[in-house]
Amino acid sequence: MNIQLKYYLMLWALCATSVSCTSPPHMTIYQTETEWVDLREWPSGYPILTNFAHPADVETAQLRDLLHQIHYQHSELFSSHMGKRRPTFTDYQVTLLARELPKAFGQALPEEVIDFRVRTDQASHLYTKGFCFIHQNEFHLIIQELQRATFDISASLARPPTIRWEFSPQSTQRMFTPSSRSTHDFPHWIITPIPKRSSYGKF
Repeated sequence: MNIQLKYYLMLWALCATSVSCTSPPHMTIYQTETEWVDLREWPSGYPILTNFAHPADVETAQLRDLLHQIHYQHSELFSSHMGKRRPTFTDYQVTLLARELPKAFGQALPEEVIDFRVRTDQASHLYTKGFCFIHQNEFHLIIQELQRATFDISASLARPPTIRWEFSPQSTQRMFTPSSRSTHDFPHWIITPIPKRSSYGKF
């Protein structure tokens, strides 16, 4: 395989897993070569919600607490058993998102979501990608790619394959369902209430 063909194949694969190749951001809040936080229209493939509480005044400390409280479970290869609860975000990711999301929420339009991709740490080949928004005084988080390896083969092989993962809600959290009559759950969509405080703008 020549170098040019290999480049186009890698570019196609990157576009296939990234919203950025098909839906240009309305505004970029934070960006490096491998990470971003930006404002986009509602992604395709999800039940559509409207009337987001954007723009919103949310504090860094509040978001840090919310992100730290979100956990997940996953099964390994050849096993249907879900393992122990794990934090969805690393300390590095929480610090970055808690710093940048308030800026994004403060400038987001009512129809926009905050799209992000962040590495597990500054030197990692693993990243998590998703989007979030605020609806009816609740923080909605959808993870599209959890701790996904980049094109570095050694990083991929060093990590056991994950067959299935899902959020593990705590007492005040819940999974999203399209309607009260629906039996279909979205295991990668979690909702967390935002406490009402006078310093949080609309909340």
